[in-house]
Amino acid sequence: MAQAQNITLPPNISIPQTLELFISGFASKSEKEAKLIFEQAIKRIGCNSKFDNKDLQNGYDLFCQINPQDDVEKAWCAQFIICHLLGTHSLTLASPRDKRIGLKLLKIANGAMERIQKKRNGAFSNSSPTEE
Repeated sequence: MAQAQNITLPPNISIPQTLELFISGFASKSEKEAKLIFEQAIKRIGCNSKFDNKDLQNGYDLFCQINPQDDVEKAWCAQFIICHLLGTHSLTLASPRDKRIGLKLLKIANGAMERIQKKRNGAFSNSSPTEE
């Protein structure tokens, strides 16, 4: 549960544990702390061995450039980063099945960014995540 992280999401919505570290990393006070949290989060989802240093640096750059405005956006940003990293990695594999999975993950990542953009444009109300 995200209660220990001081995350204020609407009632009855829990954050998956794999996203908690990413979410806490958005509030880090230094670049060194943010990078450490990012690396721990990648290890937590169990795929740090799948990424080379360039992939990890690109993921970290995404992590630093995204500026979530509230806890809901932090959850969506974390989802975006994870799905983007795993999706791009899956596309580099030879298997057609892996490529299909990669495309699905990138679609999920795109959906997370679209939700953030819609929220920032006022398409979501504060009480519930429904579209206009």
